Amino acid sequence: MKKPENNNSDKKIKPDKEIILNQKRNPAEEKRRLRSEIIAIRNTMPLLLRQQKSDKILQTVYDIGAYKDAEVILTYVDYQSEVITSPLIERALLEGKKVYCPKVSGDDMDFYRISSLNYLKEGYKGIREPEAEELFIAIPQNPPDKKPLVIMPGVAFDMDCHRIGYGKGFYDRFLTRMSENGMDFYKIGLAYECQLVDKVPYETHDISLNVIVTENDIYGKGD
Repeated sequence: MKKPENNNSDKKIKPDKEIILNQKRNPAEEKRRLRSEIIAIRNTMPLLLRQQKSDKILQTVYDIGAYKDAEVILTYVDYQSEVITSPLIERALLEGKKVYCPKVSGDDMDFYRISSLNYLKEGYKGIREPEAEELFIAIPQNPPDKKPLVIMPGVAFDMDCHRIGYGKGFYDRFLTRMSENGMDFYKIGLAYECQLVDKVPYETHDISLNVIVTENDIYGKGD
């Protein structure tokens, strides 16, 4: 995907606090370290600033073709200092899109359809979750190029669209399960610029994104 034009279009964006990977650590250790450091940075951001940055991020998402064309959207519900998604959920519902949000049960995560934010109740670790009603089921898309959209959270991201989540592997397992049943998604990660690092530890089971959207730019090929 072509990045929006700006005066520094060829300049690599640096994170607000540079995170340098220690290559002597194994990937699991590096992921734990990055989670701790990036979450600490993200948590220092005042609410008003997070709201302003989140609004910029969502405005960019609304202009992406995959959002405009999507009839079905699977999206996380923001928690603590994550990019705020409630306005996106409300807008998608008003536009007549089918919106599904995640619910954790044991080691698994599934998505259930909602028709209002009022259908979300406090659940796993205090995160708002839908009541278990209409389950999202993997159906091979027809036509195959009309992919559902999944909007994913994360802790750290790099320019190659790799992400580090919170360590439970919920999204990786869910997307792998969907893929095994013939369903593919267009995957968008939402992040503040301070969550970008030069390189995140990447393992074979980790699923990468199509694009990452921050308050400053879009990163990724978009295919």
